[in-house]
Amino acid sequence: MILLQPTSPSRSSDATPHVKYIPVLPSTTIELCLAQFWSSPGPTTISVKVKFHGILTSATGNTVWFPGASGFARVDLVSGIRREELAYSASIDTLRKFVRPTETSISPLKSRDVLPDSTQVHQAILTYVFKSPEGGISVTPRFPKFNDQLYDSAFENFCFIVYDANKRVISFQDIYPKEIKLSEGTYTFKAQILSRFHDVLEKHLTIPLVLDISVKSITLSTFSSFPDVVTNGATNYKKKTLARAGDRDVVWVSVPDDKSYPKDAKAGDILLGKLDVLGGSRKLEGSTLVSLAVVVPPAPSAQEKEKEAVEKEKDDATVLKESIRDLEITHLKKLADSPHRTALLEKLLAEHKRHLPLLQAALEISAKDASKPAFPDITALEKVLEAAATVLDACDLKELAMYFGVKSDLSVDGEKLKRKEMERIRDAVVGALAWKTWALRESLVRLEVVKTSETVKVADLLKSFDESLAQWAQWIIDPPTTDGRYLLTWVWRQRRKGLYGGAIKAVNKYLGENKNIETASTLAYAGEGGVWKKLTEAKKILLEELGWECWRKYEEKWGTVKIAKDWAPF
Repeated sequence: MILLQPTSPSRSSDATPHVKYIPVLPSTTIELCLAQFWSSPGPTTISVKVKFHGILTSATGNTVWFPGASGFARVDLVSGIRREELAYSASIDTLRKFVRPTETSISPLKSRDVLPDSTQVHQAILTYVFKSPEGGISVTPRFPKFNDQLYDSAFENFCFIVYDANKRVISFQDIYPKEIKLSEGTYTFKAQILSRFHDVLEKHLTIPLVLDISVKSITLSTFSSFPDVVTNGATNYKKKTLARAGDRDVVWVSVPDDKSYPKDAKAGDILLGKLDVLGGSRKLEGSTLVSLAVVVPPAPSAQEKEKEAVEKEKDDATVLKESIRDLEITHLKKLADSPHRTALLEKLLAEHKRHLPLLQAALEISAKDASKPAFPDITALEKVLEAAATVLDACDLKELAMYFGVKSDLSVDGEKLKRKEMERIRDAVVGALAWKTWALRESLVRLEVVKTSETVKVADLLKSFDESLAQWAQWIIDPPTTDGRYLLTWVWRQRRKGLYGGAIKAVNKYLGENKNIETASTLAYAGEGGVWKKLTEAKKILLEELGWECWRKYEEKWGTVKIAKDWAPF
């Protein structure tokens, strides 16, 4: 403890004592340096008192580990120097995740990066991909082997860049970790390691990226005895006074139950927190006396048991037949357009006419083939419409609407499994309506391009398009314009109606929320660049059609920053 007391007569108003509690290492020399603040000119007399305390713990490296679901940990505390007041408070506020690199490469740098002894400096580029959950997070990226290593580092340099889904730079960092805020979406971390030794770089191609994510604080229970831990007896063991040096106390800390874990915590992640032990309103500056680390165990297998119970009702022959069918569907999706793929698809459709995953795969294949050319063939579009109709026919839309029209009690046995199944069917309906609407839109565009005189056919197609678009909107949980695929199609329709203001408003809202989330379905629907890029282009077209040339040029200039053509170099 350091007590600073200004005693200058001319500064009687500033004579409030300042007390700081600073962690120190035992058996080492301490140098205390004081400096006057820049805004306090003139001489100042200060009285300094230094008082040493000592609380020794049984924790290895001052960290208490809870391996898996062990449930508890014991912490011994000993007063090393004098009387100590202890006040226990345990909490967890950080989720630590580990991400392995998805791409790695080693290459020599340019001729200017040659050392005086003619040694060439090489670089290793490691690429990591991380998906930020809904609502966004505050995260501190770490590379423990490189962090806080400056003059003692074994490498020439280390830095990394964080990009969003549009290759826009979000953060640039070096050896000193900094917290950044990530909204919902997919982010790419690219790390650069420089070294003169090629073999050293090769050994570091698999190092994980450590992400410390701030989560809502979870309070842990503290107990005075082991029986209380087991029976959850007298909890919240709070205070203890160690009367003299050498006195000992034991506190038991219990891990949170399964329901208290953050929803994004997966097996193998680590929850970090601290055990505060200082009593008397004392607060340690810049450090923690006892740190807590909880290894997240595997999730309870209740849902797996429900799935096993369903499978037990089937005989072995049925289970084998379904497994072969599912394997063939997976293989079907990977095949390129060929007679073999066509034959396999026809065989599966003949054997499993109402199997929804198979019908979805057939729709995806038809849509992929139709969307390849810039000007889709009318026959290919008709195949998409037919495949979409087959998917919708296989789903009981009335039963689906009735299920989601009321609130389900997920605590009832089997209800979670049923909910998951109904959500899967709903996703299939949304996907089918999305491709159906797309095919109708492309058919309209084709008729307009060839300048057909069949006005009746155009009117019928437009009516079918509007009906499909309205039906699609009914199955989107949030406001329809929060779905990028729907918004892209809806904006196209608004342009035809001449309703530019509402279209721009919806596009601005979507882009302003930074929902640069691209999935396989959005990339397949919108094509190269995804929904985000297509909506940015649609916004420019809307501004141009409104005659707002100034704003169109503004968007065009900023487009090079918002949607970069390539990764920013190191």
